[in-house]
Amino acid sequence: ARGRLVFVSSLSAQVALPGLTAYSATKAAVSQLAEGLRRDLRGTGVGVTNVELGPVDTGLYDEATSYEPCRDAFDRMLRIRMLRKLTVDEVADAVVRACGNDRDRVVLPRRAAAQVMASHMPQWIANRML
Repeated sequence: ARGRLVFVSSLSAQVALPGLTAYSATKAAVSQLAEGLRRDLRGTGVGVTNVELGPVDTGLYDEATSYEPCRDAFDRMLRIRMLRKLTVDEVADAVVRACGNDRDRVVLPRRAAAQVMASHMPQWIANRML
């Protein structure tokens, strides 16, 4: 068998913004599911790609930012350039490239990669020991 499972998660899996608590919790679960399945499927020919995204220019972003504390948090992150709005096409292109290259993870925007790496460090260490 050969294939690839793609899970779409969020940078919110590591950092819960005001008003996004339930969303962050579910995305944390998605990210952990992807990490666990990657380990479980090792050697089977089936890979796992976990896609962790910042804000994408969609209705979901518009709805989340209708809550002022959430909007203020996003505005701060955008202002200091820790995040930027992503386009749907940009995300789709990155996922297709990642699958074609058998990559385990996609982090967009790339400037958030250090945050994601730091939050996944305990799992990375555990994977090496397991």
